[in-house]
Amino acid sequence: MPNSSVSLPDEYLSSAEFRTHFPHLAELSHFDSCSQGALSLEMSYALDDLKRSIHLHAAPWGEWMAKVEELRAEFADFINTTPDHIAIVPSASAGAYQVASAFRWDGGQIMTSDLEFPSVANVLHAQQRNGAEIDFIDDRDSAVHAETWISRMTGKTKLVSVPLVSYHDGARPELEPIIGHAREKGVVTFVDAYQGAGTVPLDVQQLQCDYLTTGSLKYLLGLGGVAFLYVRDIAVADKLPEFTGWFGRPDPFAFDPRDTAYAPNARRFESGTPAVPAVYASLAGLRLLRRARQSDVVEHVASMREELSTGVRELGIEVSGPTSPERRGPQVALKLHDPDGTAARLAEEGVYAAPRNDLLRMSLHYYTNGADIERALAALKKLV
Repeated sequence: MPNSSVSLPDEYLSSAEFRTHFPHLAELSHFDSCSQGALSLEMSYALDDLKRSIHLHAAPWGEWMAKVEELRAEFADFINTTPDHIAIVPSASAGAYQVASAFRWDGGQIMTSDLEFPSVANVLHAQQRNGAEIDFIDDRDSAVHAETWISRMTGKTKLVSVPLVSYHDGARPELEPIIGHAREKGVVTFVDAYQGAGTVPLDVQQLQCDYLTTGSLKYLLGLGGVAFLYVRDIAVADKLPEFTGWFGRPDPFAFDPRDTAYAPNARRFESGTPAVPAVYASLAGLRLLRRARQSDVVEHVASMREELSTGVRELGIEVSGPTSPERRGPQVALKLHDPDGTAARLAEEGVYAAPRNDLLRMSLHYYTNGADIERALAALKKLV
């Protein structure tokens, strides 16, 4: 359901054209988009625009709120829904909390796994204080497969939380059959898409999940402080979300301190003032990303990932995660004895990666090119 208020380009950028919007990449190779996306010219200009608005108007609330609504509409269109289904929240953790707090658990079961990013999993586990039981799949290899989830769903299962892509090593669970089975059983589904949105296919009409959260910090090329919560149907929840504020009201700018009514759409999951600088930056990043055809982005990222993965294995370095390309996200996770030390030495060679525990994660984007792969492999060859 495309949003008529959002316009897409008549001609889309190639990968090489897209890269020119990141001039600093002429000097380095950015393989840590799984932590922070690269800085674009558009983001820099947007932050300058924010400074201009403050300089000219001190507190230009009308302009700021217009940017918030533009970002809401842009993201809604990006995942194939409408703005009424999108809440602007400060983080994926906040989105997870708003969902979890909107249910009465009373012994109901939450199913999650070791694929989950800790902050989302922490929010879900904390619901044990509110009567929830946790069914935790601690085997990452089996958690990728739909049968593992389907076989464990029971009459007590109330919510299933599965990431689009695992932060750990880029594994992509078999989401569609998991969500399909959950819907047949009347089980609510929650998807954290932060580690893949922007580089892997994402269409909520096809996915059919009840809730989805992601943020702009990583592959959407924005800044931290802004995240999104997709809500398929507000009637799915048992009760109103616990954490609220003036942006959760039907009319935030009515300034009625006694008003306890909630917005009639996904905005009821919002609370306080959005992080305006992050809104400016994230809108710029998302709009730049949308100047590339998403199918081209997905194809390019997959090609670069496989090229890097093959080269790493030829160096004798083991790669974590599924071997099937269909089950891999936009990163290659290297098993190393000293990921932090390796990342520091790679940075000296102009190659930036993201260490996590026993893995060195190297993520790909539309701006990644063959020269980046060659530079990374040459630097790794020196180290091994």
